[in-house]
Amino acid sequence: MSKKTTDDAYEDQVQLERRARRQGRGRNAEWPSEIPSRGWKDVLWRVFAEVNEDRVMLIAAGAAFYLLLALFPALAAFVSIYGFVADPQTIAEHIAFLGGVLPSSGLDIIRSQLASLAAQKTGALSFGFMFGLAVALWSASNGIKTLFEAMNIAYEESEKRGFIHLNLLALGFTLGAILIGIGLIVSVGIVPAMLALLNLGGWTEALVRILRWP
Repeated sequence: MSKKTTDDAYEDQVQLERRARRQGRGRNAEWPSEIPSRGWKDVLWRVFAEVNEDRVMLIAAGAAFYLLLALFPALAAFVSIYGFVADPQTIAEHIAFLGGVLPSSGLDIIRSQLASLAAQKTGALSFGFMFGLAVALWSASNGIKTLFEAMNIAYEESEKRGFIHLNLLALGFTLGAILIGIGLIVSVGIVPAMLALLNLGGWTEALVRILRWP
C-alpha cells in the first residue's frame, strides 16, 4: 500500500514539474504579452513545422494559379456586360483608377482587351458574355475550392461535403466575390460623377470620397 502511495506521489510530482515547465513557456498564457521569450521560440518552431507539414507554399501556389486562370475570363465577362451600356472610352475611364496599383504595361493590355471586346457586335458580345462568364465561374470556383482545401489542411479537417454541395458552395462564393467586385468598380467610377451632380461640398463630399475606397 505504501509503495502504491509512493508511486502516486512520484507521478504527481512529475506532472507538477511538467506543468511548471509548460507554464514557464507560456502554455497557459491568455494574452500574447504573457508569453516569455522561450515560449515565443516554441511558437515559431511549431509554426515552421506546421508550414512544412501542411505544404503551405504548394497550396498557396495552387490557389494563385487557379485564380490567375480566372482573371482574364472574368475580365471578358465584365466587359461583355459593360459593352451593352458603355463605349470603350467610358470603360477605360472607369478603370483608370487601376493605374495606381498596376504597372503601365499591364494597364495598357487591359485597356486594349477592353476596347477590343467592347467594339464587337452585339451578337458577338452575347456569345462572349455567356462563354466568358461560364469559363470565369468554373475557373474561379476551382480557385475557391482550392481555398477550401487549404482551410481544411490548416485546421486538419477532411472534406465531408458532397460533390454537388461543394461545387454549389464554391459557385456561391464566386458569385458573391464577383458582385462585390462589380460594386466596388461601379462605386469608384460612378461616385465622383454623382458627387459632381449633387454638389454636396465640404466635409460630406470628402467623407463620401474616402468611404468609397474600402
